[in-house]
Amino acid sequence: MRNTLLCLCLLWCLAPLAMTQTTQMPPYTRIKDVAEVSNLRDNHLMGMGLVVGLKGTGDKSDAAVKALQNLLKRQKFQITNEQINPGNIALVMVTASLPPLSRKGTRLDATIASLADAKSLSGGILLATFLKGLDDQVYAVAQGVLSQTATLPTIAIATSGAIVEREVPVAMVSPQGTVSLRLTAPDFNTAVRIAGVINQHFGTPCAQAMDLGLVQVAVPKKHLLGNRVSDFIAEIFNLPVATEVPARVVINERTGTVIMGESVTLRPVTISHNQITIHIRADNTEQGCVTVQKLVTALAAMQVSTKDLVDIFRMLKRAGALHAELIIS
Repeated sequence: MRNTLLCLCLLWCLAPLAMTQTTQMPPYTRIKDVAEVSNLRDNHLMGMGLVVGLKGTGDKSDAAVKALQNLLKRQKFQITNEQINPGNIALVMVTASLPPLSRKGTRLDATIASLADAKSLSGGILLATFLKGLDDQVYAVAQGVLSQTATLPTIAIATSGAIVEREVPVAMVSPQGTVSLRLTAPDFNTAVRIAGVINQHFGTPCAQAMDLGLVQVAVPKKHLLGNRVSDFIAEIFNLPVATEVPARVVINERTGTVIMGESVTLRPVTISHNQITIHIRADNTEQGCVTVQKLVTALAAMQVSTKDLVDIFRMLKRAGALHAELIIS
């Protein structure tokens, strides 16, 4: 078969255009979209429970039967093994995520997964199950009808099936009177800009970028004394900040879908793969203008397979020609 040659000539940008690109500011967004209060985080809960009402798809082992008998004993009800159909019950693990500052009575979704040899949890009912944190304290109770998930028949969801019974104490302000903002996508430039925007807004150096993922902000005394910390944080979160957009290429290995930033460029390189030769040329070595988008368009026109597409980008990354994070999903 004839070798296919794909030649992308890398033409360098003129000086005025290059200057425009380097001085262009990143897009603006609210601080709340790129940062969160460090102490406010989800807490994982879990507990072991029983699902009843299954149509013969429950556990075949006697573990679920014994668990049900122990439960009924606490209800002062005696029952023998012969009186229980093990196929109608299943021993399960129940998990949930407790959002920060959740109040008593808040409802949560619970995920239920079979622990033994049940074939399906569809149509079952989860009996009241204590959900504990890592400190072995009960924070919620889950119970309800199960809905089948799209993943496995042995995994189900109890929508709003858990009720918060204990609140997690959270101190948003440190003993030193500061609030720590954690960046959801750590970046030194973004952290420094967030601190600068806050200092400019309040007219005082109250914020400092500690590292690429943390900005520390001193809460004004008027907000501390007036119990208005939430107002202060809300005011900060609504401030606009210029954020860095990471150079990233994402490829779905199953569908061949490619997602990339329009400014992700390629350096000079020659790659030969499966009778396809890719030659990216440059006139000099200063700054390239051939983008990933152009390469993907050219490969699509040649009807390159998804496997070859993934292999080509992996080779580009290994060769140092792709200066971006490559994610194969």
